[in-house]
Amino acid sequence: MSLIRRVGGRAAKTAALWTSMHARNGGIFYRGVGPNSMAKGHDLQALGAGLYVTWNEAQAEAFAGPGGTVLRYRLPADLVMMDDRGKDMAEIKASMGFQPWEYAAGKMFARMLRMSARDRGYDGVVSDNPAMGIVVFDEDRAEEVG
Repeated sequence: MSLIRRVGGRAAKTAALWTSMHARNGGIFYRGVGPNSMAKGHDLQALGAGLYVTWNEAQAEAFAGPGGTVLRYRLPADLVMMDDRGKDMAEIKASMGFQPWEYAAGKMFARMLRMSARDRGYDGVVSDNPAMGIVVFDEDRAEEVG
């Protein structure tokens, strides 16, 4: 099922990658947090500001490192997710002066990307790279599960 959200004259359509990934994982995703960063963890922020998770538990374990923890989250299927390689992401990055494959590490870039994606009707961004992962802009949409 393809989810579409209309904002202004635009239609945000959820990435097919998200739909298949969510179904394959039963809505469960993972986040590795190191022992010294349990409150927030460390995020690359290349997909925007928010809660970063991955569908690959081994990748989350690598991010957690020795003494870290892997947290499990249930994400709702009705999130409208932007493909990190799609046209909307390329347009957003171009408006910020970046090529589609470029990003700037840091909070300002991440917040601007999130704002622009939300303005287009998206709840987050999905990548096909397990290290890049998935970002959900509103952490309240993710439920931590045991």
